[in-house]
Amino acid sequence: MTSLPWHIQVSQHLRTMFRATDATVERLLRLAEDTLSQGYQRLDTAIEAWHDGASAPLAAAAHFLKGALANMGLEELGRTASRLEQAVQANQADDALRLACALRSAIGAMLERQAGPERGCSGEP
Repeated sequence: MTSLPWHIQVSQHLRTMFRATDATVERLLRLAEDTLSQGYQRLDTAIEAWHDGASAPLAAAAHFLKGALANMGLEELGRTASRLEQAVQANQADDALRLACALRSAIGAMLERQAGPERGCSGEP
């Protein structure tokens, strides 16, 4: 991810790609934050489900985030979500969990959230 705060990076993307006005950018930034929050929650829940043997929630969360992050211009994180989706589909458990935890941590930092002691990411359910 670039060193710019996420909201500045997304704002620049919206202005460049869509010639969005300031009012539109502000409205879309609120939607982006809501979308990131929803993705964070989906990922958090999916990591827990992954430890219970369910892969579909993690694949769905990765797919959701892949599109959302790409639409926001957060391409590096979008690529991480894409790799996560591929790892889940290929049943690469270690890679999937590592990518899911990294993505959750990155989004949590963007939203200034703490996931606690990285629930489900220490290698133990």
